[in-house]
Amino acid sequence: MTTPSIFNLDPPTDGQSPLRRFKGVLNQVIEENIDNSQYGRANTIRAKFDFTDVEVLESVEPYTHPIATLRISPSKNSSTSWAVFTESVRKATGLQGGSLNPVIGKMQEWHYGPCSIRQQVRDDSGTVVQEGGREKWAVQPGNAWQVVSIEGFANAANDDKFSDVLLDLINGKTEEEFSQALFNQSELKSYSEFTATVNRQLKRELLPMLADAGLIKKNTEGVWSKV
Repeated sequence: MTTPSIFNLDPPTDGQSPLRRFKGVLNQVIEENIDNSQYGRANTIRAKFDFTDVEVLESVEPYTHPIATLRISPSKNSSTSWAVFTESVRKATGLQGGSLNPVIGKMQEWHYGPCSIRQQVRDDSGTVVQEGGREKWAVQPGNAWQVVSIEGFANAANDDKFSDVLLDLINGKTEEEFSQALFNQSELKSYSEFTATVNRQLKRELLPMLADAGLIKKNTEGVWSKV
């Protein structure tokens, strides 16, 4: 006896993923057509993002695959998942708009994190609130996929100079604590100065250099602070 065709081993198509933060190469972006005829609505499209060389940074369950696929529905409206995503790309690259082509083929970091987004309003029991006989929607706290950094682009998300961000990272840490934070600091990795800074720290030259410049000082317990 054969099973109904609706039962298959295809990957889920609802855009959900156990990943919450990861690095990977954006291999391609494909347009998917969504059939909404069963809901009496016009068909729509969705962007399918395919990643290779995936490095998992945070996940709600074990994820050992070297590839990942995410889906986001394009929209021209504000306070949508697409608006949050595109704003993060502009901040991460400094681009003002245009095609996604400049970021395809690049190693990048993505994060499924907090944002303000238009979604269904629910009561304390989780039931969708009805207003005027229709589901109530409003801009409220939610989560959406956002790009943190992209290879080859200086991150425009932080208007502070590299040195200011670096000094904030040093403040209140011992040298060991700072080294660990520096090597795992995704924000600084998008700056052109990052590699040289890491090399100086590996040679244990960075903190003395900044101290000689009068930018930081160390207390008797070995904790560094901004001057």
